Amino acid sequence: MSVIGVDAGGTLTKIVYEENGGLHFKTFSSEQQESVLQWLTILAQNHKLYITGGKAEKWGETFPQARIVGEFEAVCSGAKLLLKEEKSDLKQFILINIGTGTSFFKVDENGCERLLGSGLGGGTFMGLRGLLTGESDYHELVRLSKEGKRELVDLSVRDIYEAMNSPVPEHLTAANFAKGIHLLRKQTNCGLYRI
Repeated sequence: MSVIGVDAGGTLTKIVYEENGGLHFKTFSSEQQESVLQWLTILAQNHKLYITGGKAEKWGETFPQARIVGEFEAVCSGAKLLLKEEKSDLKQFILINIGTGTSFFKVDENGCERLLGSGLGGGTFMGLRGLLTGESDYHELVRLSKEGKRELVDLSVRDIYEAMNSPVPEHLTAANFAKGIHLLRKQTNCGLYRI
């Protein structure tokens, strides 16, 4: 029996499944939950199902045969598995998991411990999309992001130090969206919403 892994998150639903000897990865907006559940109901008939994420318990109501896995356990176990597949002998590391928000973990021989978190993550990206573009499709946003030029909105270390020697590489971002106010002043009809 093959396996399906689902991360039922607040922003995205990620699904990995085995088929014809290979792994397949699909990403859906969590707003598409009903259609994803219908598709997964058909797919899950011949698979063992594991669900994690913030909506895992709710999904478990639809799939009582599924095993619910704690999100932090899934993140840490998954990272260790990937390192093993890469033949890495790393025993101790900091793991950063970006979901709707972002969690920072310390992983070592004794296990996995969540150190802290941040409200910046995929939820921030999806929230900004509505404020700035009105676009709601995650995949279209990813495509559009490739056309963007971060140096137009982000303040770089180069912008701060100008002609002086910088203690870190000049191309690094010093502050995200710090140039945004200048864009709003220059482009009153740019399609951006004033907040």
